[in-house]
Order: sequence, then C-alpha cells, then structure tokens
Amino acid sequence: MVLPTDTVPGLAVLADASAADQILLDIKGGPPRPWSLHFSNLPSLQKHFPVLPPGLARLLARKLPGPWTFLLPTAWAKFPSSRLWPWPLVGVRIPDHAELQEVLMPFPQGALMSSVNPHGHPPLTGEKRTQWLSKLPEVLSAPLEETAQPVDSVASTVLQMTPTLQCLRGNVNLDSFRPGLRILILCTGNICRSPLAEALLKQELAASWGLDHAGLEDLGWVIRSAGVFAVRGGSASPHSVAVGERLGVDLTGHQATSLPDALEEPWDLILGMGPNHLEEMGRERKKALFCPQGTPIADPYGGDFGAYEQMAHDLQGAIRKRVAQWSAWPS
Repeated sequence: MVLPTDTVPGLAVLADASAADQILLDIKGGPPRPWSLHFSNLPSLQKHFPVLPPGLARLLARKLPGPWTFLLPTAWAKFPSSRLWPWPLVGVRIPDHAELQEVLMPFPQGALMSSVNPHGHPPLTGEKRTQWLSKLPEVLSAPLEETAQPVDSVASTVLQMTPTLQCLRGNVNLDSFRPGLRILILCTGNICRSPLAEALLKQELAASWGLDHAGLEDLGWVIRSAGVFAVRGGSASPHSVAVGERLGVDLTGHQATSLPDALEEPWDLILGMGPNHLEEMGRERKKALFCPQGTPIADPYGGDFGAYEQMAHDLQGAIRKRVAQWSAWPS
C-alpha cells in the first residue's frame, strides 16, 4: 500500500509479511538493502527495542512522532524469531501523520516502508507518481490523497547512532539529539566520594553505550564532580585512589573543584552524596541524592581502607540504579 507520512509518501509492506523485503525490492529494483521500520506509536517501537543505552529511550520518546528516521544498531533490537535482519543497522520511524497511524495501529509489528520511486530516482510527486503507480497493479494507493501530501515534501532527516551520533540526511542541530545529561556530583571536599563517583559513573555509562569515555561527551553525557567546601586543586585521597585502581579507574590526576567554580557551567542534574550538599542549590536547579533510593553515601574521610571499600560498594549500587532509570522508557 502507498501511505502518506509527515514527509514523503511511502510504499508499505507489513514487516512480518512473507518475503516482505523482496516485495519492496521487486517494486523498486536495485540491490538488496534494508528498509525503514515504521510504527504507529511508541509502545510498538518499544516492543522491538525494549532495552536501550542510557538516555536513548527518553530521546526517542521526546522526538517521536516526527519527521526523523533513527538508524540504530540491529544488536539493540529484539525481533521475533521469524524476522531475520541481516544488516548491522535498522531504521525506525513514527511519522506524525494521523492517517498513517490509524492504518498501522492494528499492526504492532510495524511496516517496512520506502519512498515511492524506482531505485536511483528521487521521490515521485504529482502526475509522475500516479503514472508510475498505475503500472503496479499489486500496489494499493488508498488512503493517499494528493491534497493530504504537499508536493514539496522532503524526505525524513536521518540520524545515525552507531553509537556515535551523525546526521546522514537533512540539516539539524545535533545538540538537540544528544541523549545524555550534564551531571554535577557533589560531596564535601571533592577528594573522596565524588571523584570516585564521577569516574565509576563514566565507566558504567561508557560500557552501556559500548564507547570510551571520550565518546560519552559526543552523546551529551558530561559528568563532573565538585565539593561544597573543596580546596581548589586538591588531590584525591590515597584510599580513594587505591579503591579506584582496584575497580579499573584512575584518580591520580584528579584535582578538586570548588562549588562556585563548578556552578559557572550549566547542569541538567546535580547529585549530592547527602542532603547537606544540596541545601544551597535553590529550587531552580534540578537536584537529587546520588542514590535514587534517597540513602546518603557515608563519608569515609578519616576512616580505614574498609570504609572506602564500603563507600565504593554503595556508589556502585547507586550507579546501577541510576543507569537503569536513565535506560528505561518513560511511562
């Protein structure tokens, strides 16, 4: 069927139809290639991508429906056993078009869609599209109406996350498509808890995305730490350095940052080790305890190595909960 979208009309085949890929290939010609999956709503998309790296599900929920095609690694998808997807990437869309959403609503498996044109040609419009479709008796044109689809429509913007972010088609400000958050982590002196929390959180986020730490900032994940009473330039405590080394993070180059210096930058979220670290933040700032369950992380300063090991254990538990929250689809 030919369906209207919020960009250009598309040739649509139910995604679980027998030889659905081949049907589109026979119509359009050219070499075998992947087609974009189009869904009617977010729940249908969520069934195919139940678990995504931190921040991505919330980005998709914020941007869709809309004129965007997101290219995601196939490894992130959960396809039915009968659905083979031999390509490394899969394009997903939820067009902001009521008629298309109504047609696809009964089909949570979605539709494979491609623009209305033979391979190698731009999308057809007006009489040229009508003439080409008239030669394809197996294609239904309803409910496409010329009045519902502007002649000057352009194809969707294509954004690839592999997992680095790139715009492959269209012209957009990539900053609005970065799924990460700018997070400031606070403790008292920025030498024990918050430096280790910063390093371990970066480690967990990078592992979730399959990136190194440098790649996190390209996705918008900016993680820093500071102390409400920090002495600028102070080193991490020896026990924190030693615990961090055991956990695979290096704190030897850490230099403490004071709270006034840190607040010169914008932050999406400020996380405090205890309630006292958030008292001066004011209502206008989004803030919370580092542990999502609201349990303060005890200060090990002055304690033995075991106190620092317990601190690291508590930080890791809080980080796992935080990352799980950021990975979840909004309710």
